[in-house]
Amino acid sequence: MFVSFYNNSGFHETVRLIADVAKVVKEYMNSLLIKHIVVKEMKLNLTVCGDDSADTAIKSGKISSAVYPSLGFLMSHLKVKKHDIKIIPDFINDESKASFYVCINIKPFWVINSSLYFALRMLKRLFKMIRVNSNASNIKNKYVKKSMKIKGEAK
Repeated sequence: MFVSFYNNSGFHETVRLIADVAKVVKEYMNSLLIKHIVVKEMKLNLTVCGDDSADTAIKSGKISSAVYPSLGFLMSHLKVKKHDIKIIPDFINDESKASFYVCINIKPFWVINSSLYFALRMLKRLFKMIRVNSNASNIKNKYVKKSMKIKGEAK
């Protein structure tokens, strides 16, 4: 799956994907499910290439400044047992490369538990929306009936 994503999207989208995953984890950090995810192994190898050595160094610095804080955040909020992260500037080749491997464990109980919790929260919101809409339509019908009575009495 990741290989097809990389082939379709390219190197920079892979780096952006890692940063986006960190943002999602940050948003849902207090979720029931996130607390129970265990990353058994994570490997990230990025080979950065540029037009010349200065361009390669600048690109490598920009990618490092995006990837390392994101992965640091992930590692501080998830249980990561083994990791290997490498960002290597390649001054010889012309094409940047990326490889990413992750093995994640989670107990099915926590998936079911958080799914039920989410479903119940959504049902509660749905019923609240239905109640608000029915109250609004009742008030609207009440005013329509009053206006019809007034118009009927005027005749």
